[in-house]
This record gives sequence, structure tokens and C-alpha cells, in this order.
Amino acid sequence: MEYKDYIKRFAWNTRKYNQKLPLQELCQAFIKTLQTNDLHMKKFIEELAIKKNKLMALTKKDGGNLNVRDYTDDIYQSTFLNQTHFLEGKAYKGTVSAGFTNMLVVVPKAKVQHFSAEITVLMRDHYEDLDGKDVKRVAELSKSRLYELKESTSSALEDFVNHHDL
Repeated sequence: MEYKDYIKRFAWNTRKYNQKLPLQELCQAFIKTLQTNDLHMKKFIEELAIKKNKLMALTKKDGGNLNVRDYTDDIYQSTFLNQTHFLEGKAYKGTVSAGFTNMLVVVPKAKVQHFSAEITVLMRDHYEDLDGKDVKRVAELSKSRLYELKESTSSALEDFVNHHDL
């Protein structure tokens, strides 16, 4: 309804706002109604924003920039790939390793050659770092175990040395 028509046809809502009430109580009733309507509007706007965000996420998933695209559907629904191509599908003697995980690396075509050359260096450095940490951990555990054996009876130390041919 246009505001001009509303003013021309204005009718007081006597059920909602009793004219016999003092002016202060009428103002409080108006304010309460405004606050209620304001809360409804805020809730509606928040729900609308949530729906817009979901729509944007779905739009990004299906298309758009390759940096933000979700490749999950392309990989797992591909006719060229099956479960045996992934670590989850490779079982050794009936068990699957929990120490490895699948990883997808998306590289622009212009950088593929550079990435291929660098990945071996990256992986070597990564595993050398892991091995170094394991060597340090094993050495520390060995020292603490030998210290425990020294503190215990000397026969326990002799048993340990004899048992392990040290």
C-alpha cells in the first residue's frame, strides 16, 4: 500500500493500541512492537545471509577460480579412477596403513616441470628430518633405559647385556 493511501485510509487499531491508555503506555506499546518487528527483520536478514553464503559456496564448488574449486567430486566420481588408486584402497596383508594419507596437489600447467623437479628435494628433506628426529628419540630412549638398568641391580644389567649380545 502506498504511504499516501495509508494516510488517507488510516484506522486506529483499537485491539492492539487502546486509546484509553495513558500516552506513556501507548508509546511503550509502540516501542515494544517496533522492537519485535526489528528482531524479526534481523533474524530474516541473518537467515538470508546464511542462505546466500551457502549458495556462494556451492557456486564456488562447481566452477569459478581453480584456486578455490572443490576437486572432491571430480576425483571420487571419475570414471578413470577407482579405489585402488588411493591409499585407502591399497591393503597389504589385509590391513591398510594408518601412517599414510592421500594428498592432491594441483599445479598450474606452466609450473608442472618446476614442481616435478622440486618435489623429490622436498620429499627427501622431509624424510631426512623425520629420520633425524627418530634417531634422536631412539638414542634418548636407549640412554634412559640404560640408566634405569644401571640404577637397578647389576644382575639385571648383566642379563640385559647377555640377552642382547652387547
